[in-house]
Amino acid sequence: MTVSLALLGPFAVLPRCVEVARAAFEPVFPFLHPWAFNTTFCLFALFCAVRRKAVLPALGYVLSPFLLGCLFLIIVQGFFAPHSPSLGMPPLPSFKLGFVTGYDTMDLIASLFFSAGIWSMVSDRYQGHPRNIFRATLTGGMVGMILLAVIYLGLAFVASKYANELQAVPHERIMSRLALLTLGPSWGLVASLAVVLACLTTVISLMMTISTTIKGPSYVLLNVAIAAITLAMLGLGFDTIMHLIHTMVSFCYPIIILLVIVNLARKKILLAN
Repeated sequence: MTVSLALLGPFAVLPRCVEVARAAFEPVFPFLHPWAFNTTFCLFALFCAVRRKAVLPALGYVLSPFLLGCLFLIIVQGFFAPHSPSLGMPPLPSFKLGFVTGYDTMDLIASLFFSAGIWSMVSDRYQGHPRNIFRATLTGGMVGMILLAVIYLGLAFVASKYANELQAVPHERIMSRLALLTLGPSWGLVASLAVVLACLTTVISLMMTISTTIKGPSYVLLNVAIAAITLAMLGLGFDTIMHLIHTMVSFCYPIIILLVIVNLARKKILLAN
């Protein structure tokens, strides 16, 4: 779990998010130096993480709905686009590649830490009412699961239609390129900014979660350390970061999946007894 927390934080996922955000932001301000963007982004994320009580409502009520709207706009627009010729990859190898590469999203690892924080916040809201806590958490989880599935399946389907155009695009630029292909230059820039916001909300959420999970130094000092390490890791470049993520999660993910299954089975046995 310590390795997972490190990967989820400043040693892998956080610098990856910053790189994707920079790639999406570059068409808007092409003259901005990468290190200027990276430093500004990390400092702003640090400020938001430290001021979490003021930021959380904005994440939930403003940024997240705007992001979802832009993603659904890309999916709907791309859904009606003409289908491009197939690249000729057979279905089974394609599925295997997608399954293993899907480890790199690290969604399961993120859910392990996010779920604890969400449960804690819901518990504070419904103190002394365990049934309401369970109902609210289950409902929120189901809504989140459905939204995540629709977005992933939708983006995968739309990306398959533009497979030829996306072949030579660097990985960190695929999302912003897909937005430009589906929505055109004007709306594509709006969607690219939505990608930047998506990365920003992810970075802020992960910084808050990691700093809350780790017991030790002060919350502010932990976030400063996380921002500093993230900025240092950005010097490795996107491809090196992705190689590090894929190597580590290919080893860790089967263990984590087994751990989740065992814990669920153990909880079921305890409840049955």
